[in-house]
Amino acid sequence: MKLPSKSMALFATALLLVSCKDEDQSGDWAAQQSAQLRYENTRLRRDVERLEQKLADLKDQIATEESRQRMDELKRLAEESDASRDARRAETRRLLEQSEAILRELKGE
Repeated sequence: MKLPSKSMALFATALLLVSCKDEDQSGDWAAQQSAQLRYENTRLRRDVERLEQKLADLKDQIATEESRQRMDELKRLAEESDASRDARRAETRRLLEQSEAILRELKGE
């Protein structure tokens, strides 16, 4: 949503002031409009600050989630590596036992 610029708001206020016939009324009206504009400006600034904080919080949540995902991936890779290492060890043990059996057989002949 695009908000009107400050200069546009002041221009609109000035046009309305010119259209007022009674100077006292226009002065009161101008003071009321000025107070209303200050209030709106303050409210909008607070809204912007609140939204900026929400954005910062969301960025933190995203970074935390990405970090968690990277840790999960590293754990998965470590588990795969451990499983692969264990399989290689078992295969090496099997081959060693097979080689020893063949050597015993050859020695027995």
